[in-house]
Amino acid sequence: MEKDLKRQELPWDYQCRFCVHFDKENPHKLRCDAFPDGIPLEIAHNVVDHRLAFPGDNGIRYVSIPGKRKSPFIEDEEMSEVRQIEQNR
Repeated sequence: MEKDLKRQELPWDYQCRFCVHFDKENPHKLRCDAFPDGIPLEIAHNVVDHRLAFPGDNGIRYVSIPGKRKSPFIEDEEMSEVRQIEQNR
């Protein structure tokens, strides 16, 4: 990866903050149901959209917290496009 990603330099709108699976009790540990041992920095830094499969996520993907800001990548209305892309992989 070209960019040197660092945990302490997370963007304010990192997608994990707005996901139902994120460990909000211990946000400093940067973990979730998909990655209990630590969220990959490519996801935390919004380099990849975790609405799509990512190695090691055990089928658990980003799901917006109801009533909160959406993923920085796409809006819910476009989820059908995401599913179609994933099915074509």
